[in-house]
Amino acid sequence: MEEILDEYNQFNFRTPIEITLFDFMVGNIIKASRSLRQPWAGTILVANEGCGAEKVAKIAVMMTKFASREFGASSLRNYTREKWVNDLKSVMF
Repeated sequence: MEEILDEYNQFNFRTPIEITLFDFMVGNIIKASRSLRQPWAGTILVANEGCGAEKVAKIAVMMTKFASREFGASSLRNYTREKWVNDLKSVMF
């Protein structure tokens, strides 16, 4: 997994990921990349802010060699159902 992280950082040298990989995070990276390898697949990660879900997604996408489209709610207090639907539409269409 360290080799994959090094490869990501070489490819994205302007925004490298500096993290310590622990077992739970590695497991989530593997699950997300396995999900993305399925035909017509997509993965939505829902997590608390600051827990590393965005980094998990970036590494998983890099592992599968796919393009990604991202969106996120920086503050859940102001994130309404309407904004959620609009974000999903922007990703899917």
